[in-house]
Amino acid sequence: MILIQGSPRSGTTWLGKIFDSHPNVVYRHEPDSLVVNADIPFTPYAEDCANYETAARQYLQKIKHVRQTKSAGSLPQFDKNFYRPLGFYFRKFYAFILKSLQSIPGLSFLRSASLPDMIASAKKDQVKYVLKSVNTISRTYLYSKALPDAKVVHIVRHPCGYVASQLKGRALNLMGDEFYAHSLSEMQEAKRRGLTLEKLKTLSIEEQIVCSWMLHNEKTMQEIKDQPNCITLVYEDLCRAPIEKTRELFSFCDLDWNEQTNNFLEQSLNYQGQNEKYFQVVRDPVKAAYKWKDSLKPEQISRIQEFVKDSLPGQLYANDF
Repeated sequence: MILIQGSPRSGTTWLGKIFDSHPNVVYRHEPDSLVVNADIPFTPYAEDCANYETAARQYLQKIKHVRQTKSAGSLPQFDKNFYRPLGFYFRKFYAFILKSLQSIPGLSFLRSASLPDMIASAKKDQVKYVLKSVNTISRTYLYSKALPDAKVVHIVRHPCGYVASQLKGRALNLMGDEFYAHSLSEMQEAKRRGLTLEKLKTLSIEEQIVCSWMLHNEKTMQEIKDQPNCITLVYEDLCRAPIEKTRELFSFCDLDWNEQTNNFLEQSLNYQGQNEKYFQVVRDPVKAAYKWKDSLKPEQISRIQEFVKDSLPGQLYANDF
């Protein structure tokens, strides 16, 4: 199994689709948003992980079989080596029909319907499951311990890019504006910085957004730094050299290089479209990575830089403001 962990709006969807383009991968898009386990803490610390490893292992094995259209039918769809004859075309048509029906008033109950994976019995052994999440970044270490044979990719985006994308999502009513000040104030990383509940409530909007980014990514980076089955990926590095970085990631995850992935990445590198959608997957990667330079004001950038400069994830971008 391969796990992709990151904060929302950090490039996780594009990275997930890069992995999905591999012909031996079964991809699940945020299955933990459809089957939630609240019995496992969302911010477990290393000293407590042994208490939750069994539950986490069982949970991950469960959600890899979540096949609702949101999880198993995200676009674009790719052909697979393990499909039954004509499986790709059947599954693509089935997903289109199911999504169309789900949008009809009165038929929303069909959102719980599952898509078939179309895995041929003789080819089950060649399948690798990839699970992508933006809800459980602080469980990354726990998951890596629960599944020591799994590969875990933790992706981090520039804090200014993260803030700019969150602000845009809020303006479009596509992202919530929740600031979980109480739970953040309870994190060890917050306590070390004197970020009490009272202080968190005085932060500007930009600081609130980047505070969550900083605390969760720092916790994750600190915990997984010595885990052999974990890697931290800088989103901007992937944007600048998608093919080279993907080759490195695939090697780390024991996946071979293939023409379908290469073609998907070439699509992004050669993208010339205009008026990109907020959740668009195929886009010019470098342009997408640094759009924040045009959307954020200098004073916003300064506040963000000052807030994160002494943190582990902030240090990744010390020379990139």
